[in-house]
Amino acid sequence: MKKFGTYLCLILFLFACSKQKENSSEQILKPTSTLGYLDLSANYLLNQQNENGFFNYEYDFISGTNTPWDNIIHQTKTTYVLTQYYAFLKKENIHSIHTKQILSAIRTSLDSIKKNSLQISNQGGKLFSFYYRKNNTPDLNIEDTDQFREERINAEIKATAFALLAELTYWETTNLNDYEDIRLSWLKALLYYAQSTENLDDTSPVIWQALATYHTLLPENKDIQDMVEKYTNLFLNRKFNLERTEDLLAILKAIQQDPLYQIKPEISKILTNYISNFLEKTQHDSTTNSCDLSVSLIEMNNVLKYSTLPNQDRLNRAILARAQMEFYNALKFVILPEQKWITLGPGRTLNSTDFKRHTGAVLEGTFSPKTNLYLSSTFIEAGLNFTKEDLQEYRDSAE
Repeated sequence: MKKFGTYLCLILFLFACSKQKENSSEQILKPTSTLGYLDLSANYLLNQQNENGFFNYEYDFISGTNTPWDNIIHQTKTTYVLTQYYAFLKKENIHSIHTKQILSAIRTSLDSIKKNSLQISNQGGKLFSFYYRKNNTPDLNIEDTDQFREERINAEIKATAFALLAELTYWETTNLNDYEDIRLSWLKALLYYAQSTENLDDTSPVIWQALATYHTLLPENKDIQDMVEKYTNLFLNRKFNLERTEDLLAILKAIQQDPLYQIKPEISKILTNYISNFLEKTQHDSTTNSCDLSVSLIEMNNVLKYSTLPNQDRLNRAILARAQMEFYNALKFVILPEQKWITLGPGRTLNSTDFKRHTGAVLEGTFSPKTNLYLSSTFIEAGLNFTKEDLQEYRDSAE
C-alpha cells in the first residue's frame, strides 16, 4: 500500500490547481494523517448534535441553510459510527481531545433514541420512531396512507437495527450495561419482524447484521441463532439483492459474524462473481464522494481474503486499490480549518464564511456543495480502514 503522504500530496495538488485562488497567500491548515482527518470529522459531528440528542441532518452551502430533510436511519447510523470510532480510540489507546465528548455524545444520542422508542403491537418490543417528531407528539400533518405506513415502519426497523448495533458496541467497549432494558426491547422488535416476514425486504440486510452481531456477543439465544442461519442460507441461495451499497455493506458485516464463513466456498464464489462484474462496469468518478463504496469494498476484501478461488489474490489487490482510491479522493471534499472557498468545477468557486463553522464536514461532490450525516459518518467509517501506517507512526512518536 502506498504511503498516505503520496496520495495526500497528489490530491491536494490537483485540487489546488483546479482553480487559481486570487489570494495565493491564504494558508489552509491541513491534517497530516488519516487520523487527523477522522478527528476533524468526528468533531464536526459533535458540533452538529442538538440538545435533544439528534443531529442537524443536511446543510446546503449554496443557500447557506440547513435543509428540511432528515433521515431516521442516518441518525442512528451516525451514533453507531461514533461508537465504532470511540471503540477504535480506546482499543488503539489514542488520546484525542474529543474522546470524552464523543462518549458523552453517544450517551446523549442513545438516551434520545430510547426516549423516542415506542412499543409495537402486542409483542412488547420497541422501535425508534420519527413519526412522533422526536418529542412523543404525533405530527398530524403527515399523510397517513398505506404506502407511507409501510415506508415509515421499514425506516424505523432499519433505524432500530443501527441503534441496537450502536448500543452493543457501546456496551462491549465500556462494559457499562446502562441500556440493557431498551437493548432487549429493540432486539425483541427486530426478531419479531424477522420471524414474521416470509420474504426478504429492504430491512433484511441490516436486521441480519444486528442479529448476527448480537449472536456473536450472546450466542445462547436459539431464536436469534435460527434467524441468522436462515439469512445465511438465503444469501447462499442468492436471494439477496447486492446492488444497493448500504445493503451490501450490512450483508458483508453480517457474514463476518459467522465463525464458519471462512470455510464456506459458496460465499466466496457469489461475492467474487459480483465484485468482478462490478469492477468491470463501474468507473471511478473524481467529482463524487464515494466513501460508502470504499467501505463496502474493504468489507468485501475482508470476506474474500480467506478464499482459495483461482486468481483471488489479483482480485483482492484490485478491490483494495479501488477502495483506497475512493477514500483518498474524498479527502478533497473535507472542509478544512480556516477554509473560505471551494471549487465547483472548472472556472467556478464558492466563497462563504460558513465553511469555518462547518470545519470537518464532508461534501457530496464537486457539483453538489452539500453535507449531511450520511457523508460524514461513511467518511469516518471508511477512514478507520486506512490508519495502519498512522498508528505505527503514532506509537513510534509516543516511545
